[in-house]
Amino acid sequence: MLVNQKTFQLKSEITDDWGGSHRVVFDLEALATAQDWKLGVSLPNNYKIDQIYGAELTQADGKTYISGVNWNKYLDKGEKTEIVLIIDKGKNSNSTPLIPQLFFADSVNNSVIKSSNKANFALNFDSQVVEDWKGGYKLELDLTAKFEAKDWQVDFSLPYTIREAYGVDLIDRGNGNYTINGQSGWVNLQPGQSIQPILIVNDNGQPALSPEPKSMSWVSETVAKPVTKTEDIVAEPDANQKIINVDHDFGGNLASAIAAAKDGDVVQLGSKIYYTDGITIDKDITIDGQAGSVINGGGTSKSILNLTSGATGATIQDVEITNGNNGIYGYSVFDLTLQNLNINNIGKSNTIRDGQNNTGIVLNRANGLQLLNSSIQDIGRKGVGINDTDGAIISGLSVKNINLEAQHSQSHDAAGIKFFNTNDITVKDSYLSKINANHIWNDTTTGTVIDNNVVENVGTNFLIPEFNRNVNISGIYNEKSPNSIIKNNNVTSVDRFLALNATEFSTETAILESNNFSSFELNTRDYWVNESVEKLIALTENPDAANFSLFADEYYAQANIG
Repeated sequence: MLVNQKTFQLKSEITDDWGGSHRVVFDLEALATAQDWKLGVSLPNNYKIDQIYGAELTQADGKTYISGVNWNKYLDKGEKTEIVLIIDKGKNSNSTPLIPQLFFADSVNNSVIKSSNKANFALNFDSQVVEDWKGGYKLELDLTAKFEAKDWQVDFSLPYTIREAYGVDLIDRGNGNYTINGQSGWVNLQPGQSIQPILIVNDNGQPALSPEPKSMSWVSETVAKPVTKTEDIVAEPDANQKIINVDHDFGGNLASAIAAAKDGDVVQLGSKIYYTDGITIDKDITIDGQAGSVINGGGTSKSILNLTSGATGATIQDVEITNGNNGIYGYSVFDLTLQNLNINNIGKSNTIRDGQNNTGIVLNRANGLQLLNSSIQDIGRKGVGINDTDGAIISGLSVKNINLEAQHSQSHDAAGIKFFNTNDITVKDSYLSKINANHIWNDTTTGTVIDNNVVENVGTNFLIPEFNRNVNISGIYNEKSPNSIIKNNNVTSVDRFLALNATEFSTETAILESNNFSSFELNTRDYWVNESVEKLIALTENPDAANFSLFADEYYAQANIG
C-alpha cells in the first residue's frame, strides 16, 4: 500500500560517489504501524537504479515503487530499516550525484514544502562563531542539501543586528527575525551540495550566539517519472569493483589497503586516526572517509598523500589530512576529485623553502581537477598551488592561517591559493582570511575566472620574514594573466595593502564586474626577470610547451627565498 508522508521519518544520505554511479542510503523509522508498505521512487532521465538492498523494486502504471521484503515489510511504530540503492548516472557521469525523489499517497506536484520540524528540513543547518571581538563576532554557517531544494530560504532569529552577509541574500524582518536565501549559483541546491555563508554580527558586548532555524521552505518535485525500460532497473553488479574496508579487511593498515586496491575500488576509512609517513596512490580509486576519519603524517618530511599519473580519475573525500610536509602532492594526475577535506597543520614544523614544500595541496599537470567544499588551514607556506594545468574548478574552500610566522617569502611562493602557467581555471564561492601572503595569486595564466569569493582584512597579519624585507601582499594579485574574469568578489584590506593588484599586461584584457574592493591598483609592474619569456608562458596554450624552466635560472639568481 502506498503510504502517507506521516508513516515514516525519513533520512537520506549519499555515502559514496564513484563517478558513473553512486550509493544512496535511506533510513526509515515507522511513526505508525506500516504493513505491506510501498513508496514511489523517481529519478531524472538517464539515471537508473542499478542495485537495491533491503527492499525490492516493482512497477505499475508506468511508475516505479520501493516496497519491503519479507523481514521488513511489516514495521511496528518505532522500528527502523535501511534501504541501499546503487544509482547508475548513465550519460550524467560528470554530474552531481542525486538522491531519488520519494513520493507518497499524499504527495503534491511541485509543492512548496514548509517545515518547522528540524528533522524534516531539506538542509542541514550548522553554525559556529569563528571570531569574537569587542562589540561583534563573525558567524560561519554550513548549509548542506539533503535532497533537491529549489528557491530555498531559511528563517531564524537572533537578538542582535547582522551587519553584513556574504554568500547569501539577507532579509531583516525586524525584531531580531531574519531570512537568508540562495545567491547567484546557489539559489537551487542539489543533494549533497554545501555552502558556507558568513555573517558579521553586532552584539554590543553581549555573548556571541549561534542561531537555530525556525523554519525552511523549498520547492521539491515529488512526482515519479515513468521508467521506460524495465531491464535497466536491476543490472548485474560490477564484478571488477570492490569496496575495501580498511579496518575490517586490513586491520586498520591504510597503506596495505591502498596497495591492494585496483582501479575502480573504494577504500573505506573508519572513524579513527591512520598514521603514516607518506602513502603513494597510483590507481583510479576512491578514498572515502567519514566523520572522524584522519590521516596523520606524524610530522613526516614527505607528502602525506602522493598521487602519480596512475591515480587519474581518483577521488579523495570526507577525510582530515594533517601533520606533514605537504598534505596532497600530485603530478600528471588528471580528472581528480578532492572534496569535503580538512587539511591542516602542514609544513609548519619543518621549513623547506626550496622546491614544492610546506603546502596543503600542490598539483602539477592536473587537468580536469575538481577541488570542492574543503577547509585548508594552519599551513606553513601555501594553501593550494595549481601549476601547468588546463581546466580546473576550485569551489567552496575555506583557506585560513597561512604563513603567519613568515617562514616563507611572500614574493616567492607563499599564498592562500596560487595558479601558475594554467588555462581556464575557476576559483569561486570561497573564503580566505588570515593569510600572510597574496590571498589569491593568479600568476602567468590565461582565462582564469575569480568569482564570488570573500577575502577579508588583507594586511592584518602582515609580518616580514627576517631573510627578505622586499615583500608585499594583496587580496587578489592578477599578475601577467591575460583574459581574466574577476567578478562578484568582496575583498577588504587595511592600511596600505591592496584588495586588488592587477599588473599592466593583465589589466589590458581583464573583465572586472560587480566587485567590492576596499582598495585597488591597476596597471602595476608586470615583469621581474625576463619579460619576453614570461609573456610567452602566459600566452602559450600548452603548459608543457612553455613553463617555469624557461627562466628558472634567471629567477633563482636574483630571488631571496631564505
